[in-house]
Amino acid sequence: MRIATFRGAHATRQSLDLVVDPVGGSPTSTRESRVLPSKRTSRDGCFVQQKWMAMLCFPVDPPIPEADDPTSMNHRNQAGITWVEVLVCVVIVLVLWSLSIPAVTAGPSKSTLTASLSNMKQLHLVTQQMAVDGVTAGNTNLGWPGDTGGSFSNWSAQILKGGYLTTNDLCKMLSAAGCIVPQGKIPQMNQTAVRLYAVTDASPTNAVLLTSANFTNTPAGGEPLNPSAKPFGNKGFVVFRKGGDGAVLRPNQTGQTNLIGSFVPMCR
Repeated sequence: MRIATFRGAHATRQSLDLVVDPVGGSPTSTRESRVLPSKRTSRDGCFVQQKWMAMLCFPVDPPIPEADDPTSMNHRNQAGITWVEVLVCVVIVLVLWSLSIPAVTAGPSKSTLTASLSNMKQLHLVTQQMAVDGVTAGNTNLGWPGDTGGSFSNWSAQILKGGYLTTNDLCKMLSAAGCIVPQGKIPQMNQTAVRLYAVTDASPTNAVLLTSANFTNTPAGGEPLNPSAKPFGNKGFVVFRKGGDGAVLRPNQTGQTNLIGSFVPMCR
């Protein structure tokens, strides 16, 4: 039998092992009995007499539940998941998968269209700088494509000759996903992912300078996109204008000259 004793107001517990005398029924301690003296302590300048409180008997340790007791913490439910729970999980997975399909399929096309727009911006800056240098130096070989013969090969040759871009950099900017230009030599325009138009110094700022190869500009604003045309099929197309602005357009925006820009003939 275990007995707890409390000391003072803070209930400090001591455990004593007692043995009940089978004859007299009085408990005797298995340890040597000794009287705990009273203790005086100082608190706030006053002496307080503390004495040991009477011992209270109660069980110290909680009973250990039986192994087969259903209320025991060691008791575990051995039942598995049900078919209803499995079906719910399957339905949730299918719903999430169906929602992710549009994002997965549309993501690469949108990113490649944006990358092509960025490449056209670089090509526009190079062409504009070449035109400014031609006017400054009085060099008629440098200028807008329509002012230097209106050919793609002459335009790209002057870019490389003037040191505006290296051959490999030019090939990268003329490429797009699904239409990669081999590096090391000047390509033909039909081998690239862009189409160049014969813009001149006198052309308006909204004149179309570059488009993606799956779109050809016309006076009516182009024709419907061909699903098999590289690089983007009928996913969308890119235009870039002489004034330095461009856009990624949707397939149903072909023919809208207010969004595409004014027409000039394509370079040969």
